[in-house]
Amino acid sequence: MNYLLLTCSVLLCSNIALQLAYSAPIGGTENAVVGQVTDFLASSEWLGPLAPVALSPFFGLAILSGAATYGPEWLGERSGLFADGSSLDNAPLFWIMAILAIASSLPRLSKVSKPIALACENLETYSSVVILIVLRFVAVEGTASIENAGELQAGLAADVVVSAMVAMNIVVINGVKLFFEFLIWLVPFPSIDAMLELGNKSMCAALMGIYMLSPAAATLLNLVLLLGCLIIFGWVRRRTGYYRNIIANPLLEKLLPDWFAEPGESFTAFLDSRQLGLPKFNRVFVEVDGQTVTVRGRWWLRYRDVSLRECRITTQPGLIADRVTLTSPDADPIIVRRRKSILAREPSAALA
Repeated sequence: MNYLLLTCSVLLCSNIALQLAYSAPIGGTENAVVGQVTDFLASSEWLGPLAPVALSPFFGLAILSGAATYGPEWLGERSGLFADGSSLDNAPLFWIMAILAIASSLPRLSKVSKPIALACENLETYSSVVILIVLRFVAVEGTASIENAGELQAGLAADVVVSAMVAMNIVVINGVKLFFEFLIWLVPFPSIDAMLELGNKSMCAALMGIYMLSPAAATLLNLVLLLGCLIIFGWVRRRTGYYRNIIANPLLEKLLPDWFAEPGESFTAFLDSRQLGLPKFNRVFVEVDGQTVTVRGRWWLRYRDVSLRECRITTQPGLIADRVTLTSPDADPIIVRRRKSILAREPSAALA
Protein backbone atom coordinates (compact mmCIF):
# COMPACT_ATOMS: atom_id res chain seq x y z
CA MET A 1 0.00 0.00 0.00
CA ASN A 2 2.93 2.34 0.73
CA TYR A 3 4.32 1.87 -2.77
CA LEU A 4 0.85 2.37 -4.29
CA LEU A 5 0.35 5.72 -2.55
CA LEU A 6 3.86 6.90 -3.41
CA THR A 7 3.49 5.89 -7.06
CA CYS A 8 0.13 7.66 -7.34
CA SER A 9 1.62 10.82 -5.84
CA VAL A 10 4.52 10.82 -8.33
CA LEU A 11 2.21 10.20 -11.28
CA LEU A 12 -0.15 12.90 -10.05
CA CYS A 13 2.60 15.50 -9.77
CA SER A 14 3.85 14.59 -13.26
CA ASN A 15 0.34 14.94 -14.68
CA ILE A 16 -0.12 18.38 -13.13
CA ALA A 17 3.27 19.58 -14.33
CA LEU A 18 2.60 18.50 -17.92
CA GLN A 19 -0.89 19.97 -17.98
CA LEU A 20 0.24 23.35 -16.66
CA ALA A 21 3.30 23.40 -18.91
CA TYR A 22 1.03 23.30 -21.96
CA SER A 23 -1.48 25.80 -20.58
CA ALA A 24 0.84 28.72 -19.75
CA PRO A 25 -0.61 32.12 -20.67
CA ILE A 26 0.75 33.89 -23.74
CA GLY A 27 0.52 37.28 -25.36
CA GLY A 28 -0.23 40.56 -23.65
CA THR A 29 -2.02 38.98 -20.70
CA GLU A 30 1.28 37.96 -19.03
CA ASN A 31 1.77 41.30 -17.24
CA ALA A 32 -1.71 41.14 -15.75
CA VAL A 33 -1.15 37.56 -14.65
CA VAL A 34 2.17 38.47 -13.00
CA GLY A 35 0.38 41.17 -11.04
CA GLN A 36 -2.22 38.69 -9.89
CA VAL A 37 0.49 36.22 -8.85
CA THR A 38 2.29 38.91 -6.82
CA ASP A 39 -0.90 39.67 -4.92
CA PHE A 40 -1.58 35.97 -4.64
CA LEU A 41 1.74 35.35 -2.84
CA ALA A 42 0.73 37.70 -0.02
CA SER A 43 -2.81 36.38 0.32
CA SER A 44 -4.28 33.76 2.63
CA GLU A 45 -5.36 31.46 -0.17
CA TRP A 46 -2.72 28.80 0.49
CA LEU A 47 -2.87 28.97 4.30
CA GLY A 48 -6.63 28.82 4.81
CA PRO A 49 -7.24 25.20 3.67
CA LEU A 50 -4.25 23.70 5.49
CA ALA A 51 -6.14 22.77 8.67
CA PRO A 52 -8.71 20.55 6.89
CA VAL A 53 -6.00 19.07 4.68
CA ALA A 54 -4.00 18.23 7.81
CA LEU A 55 -7.01 16.51 9.39
CA SER A 56 -7.62 14.34 6.32
CA PRO A 57 -4.97 14.93 3.62
CA PHE A 58 -6.37 13.03 0.64
CA PHE A 59 -9.99 13.90 1.45
CA GLY A 60 -9.13 17.58 1.86
CA LEU A 61 -7.25 17.68 -1.44
CA ALA A 62 -10.17 15.92 -3.12
CA ILE A 63 -12.56 18.62 -1.87
CA LEU A 64 -10.24 21.41 -3.05
CA SER A 65 -9.75 19.90 -6.48
CA GLY A 66 -13.43 18.97 -6.84
CA ALA A 67 -14.51 22.50 -5.99
CA ALA A 68 -12.00 23.98 -8.46
CA THR A 69 -12.92 21.54 -11.24
CA TYR A 70 -16.67 21.08 -10.83
CA GLY A 71 -17.70 23.86 -8.44
CA PRO A 72 -19.68 27.02 -9.24
CA GLU A 73 -17.96 30.04 -10.79
CA TRP A 74 -18.41 32.26 -7.71
CA LEU A 75 -15.83 30.16 -5.84
CA GLY A 76 -13.17 31.62 -8.13
CA GLU A 77 -14.04 35.09 -6.81
CA ARG A 78 -13.40 33.98 -3.21
CA SER A 79 -10.08 32.24 -3.82
CA GLY A 80 -7.64 31.95 -6.71
CA LEU A 81 -7.28 28.25 -5.95
CA PHE A 82 -10.76 27.70 -7.41
CA ALA A 83 -10.29 29.88 -10.49
CA ASP A 84 -10.51 28.39 -13.98
CA GLY A 85 -7.11 27.09 -15.08
CA SER A 86 -5.66 27.02 -11.56
CA SER A 87 -3.38 24.20 -10.49
CA LEU A 88 -6.28 22.54 -8.65
CA ASP A 89 -8.58 22.73 -11.68
CA ASN A 90 -7.59 19.25 -12.75
CA ALA A 91 -10.01 16.32 -13.14
CA PRO A 92 -7.33 13.59 -12.78
CA LEU A 93 -6.20 15.25 -9.55
CA PHE A 94 -9.73 15.09 -8.14
CA TRP A 95 -10.37 11.46 -9.06
CA ILE A 96 -6.98 10.24 -7.83
CA MET A 97 -7.43 12.06 -4.53
CA ALA A 98 -10.98 10.73 -4.17
CA ILE A 99 -9.83 7.14 -4.74
CA LEU A 100 -6.95 7.54 -2.30
CA ALA A 101 -9.28 9.12 0.28
CA ILE A 102 -11.59 6.09 0.12
CA ALA A 103 -8.67 3.64 0.20
CA SER A 104 -7.13 5.32 3.25
CA SER A 105 -10.46 5.71 5.11
CA LEU A 106 -11.83 2.16 4.86
CA PRO A 107 -9.15 0.58 7.12
CA ARG A 108 -9.96 3.15 9.82
CA LEU A 109 -13.49 1.84 10.23
CA SER A 110 -12.37 -1.32 12.03
CA LYS A 111 -10.07 -1.87 15.00
CA VAL A 112 -8.52 -4.86 13.24
CA SER A 113 -7.42 -2.98 10.13
CA LYS A 114 -6.86 0.44 11.71
CA PRO A 115 -3.20 -0.23 12.68
CA ILE A 116 -2.41 -0.56 8.97
CA ALA A 117 -4.03 2.82 8.28
CA LEU A 118 -2.19 4.43 11.19
CA ALA A 119 1.11 2.99 10.01
CA CYS A 120 0.53 4.58 6.58
CA GLU A 121 -0.57 7.93 8.06
CA ASN A 122 2.86 9.55 7.70
CA LEU A 123 3.05 8.56 4.05
CA GLU A 124 -0.36 10.14 3.41
CA THR A 125 0.68 13.30 5.25
CA TYR A 126 4.01 13.72 3.47
CA SER A 127 2.44 12.90 0.10
CA SER A 128 -0.08 15.71 0.58
CA VAL A 129 2.71 18.11 1.55
CA VAL A 130 4.68 17.24 -1.60
CA ILE A 131 1.60 17.57 -3.80
CA LEU A 132 0.67 21.00 -2.39
CA ILE A 133 4.22 22.33 -2.74
CA VAL A 134 4.47 21.03 -6.32
CA LEU A 135 1.09 22.56 -7.12
CA ARG A 136 2.21 25.91 -5.78
CA PHE A 137 5.58 26.05 -7.54
CA VAL A 138 4.23 24.75 -10.83
CA ALA A 139 1.33 27.21 -10.71
CA VAL A 140 3.67 30.14 -10.13
CA GLU A 141 6.18 29.00 -12.74
CA GLY A 142 3.39 28.56 -15.26
CA THR A 143 2.27 32.16 -14.90
CA ALA A 144 5.39 34.09 -13.87
CA SER A 145 7.42 36.21 -16.29
CA ILE A 146 11.22 36.28 -16.22
CA GLU A 147 11.55 39.81 -17.56
CA ASN A 148 12.37 41.20 -14.13
CA ALA A 149 14.94 39.02 -12.29
CA GLY A 150 14.47 40.91 -9.01
CA GLU A 151 10.75 40.25 -8.94
CA LEU A 152 11.33 36.60 -9.83
CA GLN A 153 13.82 36.10 -6.97
CA ALA A 154 11.44 37.78 -4.53
CA GLY A 155 8.66 35.51 -5.72
CA LEU A 156 10.80 32.40 -5.25
CA ALA A 157 11.75 33.51 -1.73
CA ALA A 158 8.08 33.99 -0.87
CA ASP A 159 7.29 30.56 -2.32
CA VAL A 160 9.95 28.93 -0.14
CA VAL A 161 8.55 30.60 2.99
CA VAL A 162 4.96 29.64 2.18
CA SER A 163 6.01 26.09 1.27
CA ALA A 164 7.79 25.74 4.61
CA MET A 165 4.63 26.94 6.38
CA VAL A 166 2.55 24.47 4.38
CA ALA A 167 4.79 21.57 5.43
CA MET A 168 4.98 22.61 9.09
CA ASN A 169 1.24 23.30 9.30
CA ILE A 170 0.16 19.93 7.93
CA VAL A 171 2.76 17.84 9.79
CA VAL A 172 2.09 19.48 13.18
CA ILE A 173 -1.72 19.37 13.10
CA ASN A 174 -1.78 15.88 11.59
CA GLY A 175 0.69 14.63 14.22
CA VAL A 176 -1.53 15.81 17.07
CA LYS A 177 -4.59 14.28 15.37
CA LEU A 178 -2.77 10.97 14.98
CA PHE A 179 -2.08 10.79 18.71
CA PHE A 180 -5.75 11.12 19.59
CA GLU A 181 -6.59 8.50 16.95
CA PHE A 182 -4.31 6.10 18.81
CA LEU A 183 -6.05 6.87 22.10
CA ILE A 184 -9.47 6.28 20.55
CA TRP A 185 -8.26 3.02 19.01
CA LEU A 186 -7.41 1.76 22.52
CA VAL A 187 -11.02 2.27 23.68
CA PRO A 188 -12.71 -1.18 23.55
CA PHE A 189 -15.84 -0.14 21.62
CA PRO A 190 -15.97 -1.45 18.01
CA SER A 191 -18.08 1.36 16.56
CA ILE A 192 -16.09 4.25 18.04
CA ASP A 193 -13.46 4.13 15.28
CA ALA A 194 -16.08 4.49 12.55
CA MET A 195 -17.69 7.36 14.48
CA LEU A 196 -14.30 9.07 14.85
CA GLU A 197 -13.58 8.74 11.14
CA LEU A 198 -17.01 10.16 10.29
CA GLY A 199 -16.43 13.06 12.69
CA ASN A 200 -12.98 13.70 11.23
CA LYS A 201 -14.30 13.82 7.68
CA SER A 202 -17.21 16.04 8.77
CA MET A 203 -14.86 18.50 10.48
CA CYS A 204 -12.61 18.53 7.42
CA ALA A 205 -15.59 19.31 5.16
CA ALA A 206 -16.87 22.00 7.56
CA LEU A 207 -13.47 23.76 7.73
CA MET A 208 -13.21 23.58 3.95
CA GLY A 209 -16.68 25.12 3.71
CA ILE A 210 -15.51 28.02 5.89
CA TYR A 211 -12.55 28.48 3.56
CA MET A 212 -14.81 28.61 0.50
CA LEU A 213 -16.92 31.32 2.13
CA SER A 214 -14.10 33.33 3.72
CA PRO A 215 -10.40 32.50 3.13
CA ALA A 216 -9.38 35.15 5.69
CA ALA A 217 -11.53 33.60 8.45
CA ALA A 218 -10.23 30.13 7.56
CA THR A 219 -6.63 31.38 7.76
CA LEU A 220 -7.20 32.89 11.20
CA LEU A 221 -8.82 29.67 12.40
CA ASN A 222 -5.94 27.65 10.97
CA LEU A 223 -3.33 29.79 12.75
CA VAL A 224 -5.15 29.43 16.08
CA LEU A 225 -5.32 25.65 15.64
CA LEU A 226 -1.66 25.54 14.60
CA LEU A 227 -0.55 27.52 17.66
CA GLY A 228 -2.40 25.17 20.00
CA CYS A 229 -0.91 22.11 18.30
CA LEU A 230 2.61 23.57 18.38
CA ILE A 231 2.44 23.91 22.16
CA ILE A 232 1.88 20.18 22.67
CA PHE A 233 3.52 18.83 19.50
CA GLY A 234 6.77 17.60 21.09
CA TRP A 235 4.96 15.84 23.95
CA VAL A 236 2.46 14.28 21.54
CA ARG A 237 5.05 13.21 18.96
CA ARG A 238 7.08 11.21 21.48
CA ARG A 239 4.06 9.36 22.83
CA THR A 240 2.66 8.70 19.38
CA GLY A 241 5.90 7.04 18.36
CA TYR A 242 5.95 5.04 21.58
CA TYR A 243 2.38 3.71 21.35
CA ARG A 244 2.71 3.00 17.64
CA ASN A 245 5.86 0.96 18.26
CA ILE A 246 4.67 -1.11 21.22
CA ILE A 247 1.04 -1.64 20.15
CA ALA A 248 0.69 -1.37 16.38
CA ASN A 249 4.11 -2.67 15.30
CA PRO A 250 3.76 -6.15 16.85
CA LEU A 251 0.58 -6.64 14.81
CA LEU A 252 2.28 -5.35 11.67
CA GLU A 253 5.28 -7.54 12.47
CA LYS A 254 3.09 -10.61 12.15
CA LEU A 255 1.65 -9.44 8.82
CA LEU A 256 4.83 -7.93 7.31
CA PRO A 257 7.82 -9.42 9.15
CA ASP A 258 10.34 -8.22 6.56
CA TRP A 259 9.43 -4.59 7.27
CA PHE A 260 8.64 -4.47 10.97
CA ALA A 261 10.42 -7.40 12.66
CA GLU A 262 13.47 -6.95 14.92
CA PRO A 263 14.64 -10.56 15.43
CA GLY A 264 18.29 -9.71 16.16
CA GLU A 265 20.03 -8.52 19.32
CA SER A 266 19.71 -4.81 18.55
CA PHE A 267 16.34 -3.15 18.99
CA THR A 268 14.40 0.12 19.04
CA ALA A 269 13.41 1.36 22.49
CA PHE A 270 12.06 4.40 24.34
CA LEU A 271 13.49 6.12 27.40
CA ASP A 272 11.61 5.26 30.58
CA SER A 273 12.37 8.72 32.01
CA ARG A 274 14.37 11.80 31.15
CA GLN A 275 17.91 10.50 30.59
CA LEU A 276 20.99 11.28 28.48
CA GLY A 277 19.71 14.84 28.09
CA LEU A 278 16.70 13.51 26.14
CA PRO A 279 13.03 13.68 27.20
CA LYS A 280 10.89 10.78 28.40
CA PHE A 281 9.58 8.43 25.70
CA ASN A 282 12.25 9.65 23.29
CA ARG A 283 13.08 6.99 20.71
CA VAL A 284 16.56 5.44 20.96
CA PHE A 285 18.31 2.61 19.13
CA VAL A 286 20.09 0.03 21.28
CA GLU A 287 22.87 -1.74 19.39
CA VAL A 288 24.21 -4.86 21.11
CA ASP A 289 27.68 -6.19 20.20
CA GLY A 290 28.68 -8.83 22.68
CA GLN A 291 28.97 -7.09 26.06
CA THR A 292 29.25 -3.63 24.49
CA VAL A 293 25.96 -1.79 24.12
CA THR A 294 25.60 1.50 22.25
CA VAL A 295 22.56 3.71 22.82
CA ARG A 296 21.84 6.27 20.09
CA GLY A 297 19.16 8.92 20.38
CA ARG A 298 18.13 12.21 18.82
CA TRP A 299 15.60 14.91 19.62
CA TRP A 300 15.48 17.72 17.07
CA LEU A 301 19.09 19.00 16.90
CA ARG A 302 20.19 17.18 20.06
CA TYR A 303 22.17 13.96 19.46
CA ARG A 304 23.41 11.43 22.02
CA ASP A 305 25.62 8.41 21.40
CA VAL A 306 26.62 6.49 24.54
CA SER A 307 28.71 3.29 24.62
CA LEU A 308 28.38 1.00 27.64
CA ARG A 309 31.22 -1.49 28.13
CA GLU A 310 30.74 -4.71 30.07
CA CYS A 311 27.04 -3.96 29.93
CA ARG A 312 24.47 -6.24 31.50
CA ILE A 313 20.92 -6.29 30.14
CA THR A 314 18.06 -7.08 32.50
CA THR A 315 14.53 -7.43 31.16
CA GLN A 316 11.37 -7.11 33.22
CA PRO A 317 8.32 -8.29 31.22
CA GLY A 318 5.30 -5.98 31.27
CA LEU A 319 1.74 -6.10 30.01
CA ILE A 320 2.31 -4.29 26.70
CA ALA A 321 6.04 -3.47 26.84
CA ASP A 322 9.18 -4.85 28.42
CA ARG A 323 11.26 -2.71 30.80
CA VAL A 324 14.95 -3.10 29.97
CA THR A 325 17.76 -1.94 32.27
CA LEU A 326 21.23 -1.38 30.82
CA THR A 327 23.87 -1.51 33.55
CA SER A 328 27.55 -0.69 33.11
CA PRO A 329 30.34 -0.10 35.67
CA ASP A 330 31.32 3.16 33.95
CA ALA A 331 27.90 4.83 33.68
CA ASP A 332 24.57 5.26 35.38
CA PRO A 333 21.92 2.66 34.54
CA ILE A 334 19.82 3.43 31.49
CA ILE A 335 16.21 2.23 31.61
CA VAL A 336 14.25 1.88 28.39
CA ARG A 337 11.04 0.24 27.19
CA ARG A 338 10.75 -1.95 24.13
CA ARG A 339 7.87 -3.69 22.43
CA LYS A 340 7.07 -7.35 22.84
CA SER A 341 8.33 -9.01 19.69
CA ILE A 342 6.27 -11.84 18.23
CA LEU A 343 9.41 -13.31 16.67
CA ALA A 344 12.07 -14.85 18.90
CA ARG A 345 15.14 -12.71 19.53
CA GLU A 346 18.68 -14.06 19.34
CA PRO A 347 20.40 -14.51 22.73
CA SER A 348 22.82 -11.78 23.73
CA ALA A 349 26.10 -12.14 25.58
CA ALA A 350 25.08 -9.14 27.67
CA LEU A 351 21.77 -10.72 28.64
CA ALA A 352 21.63 -11.27 32.41
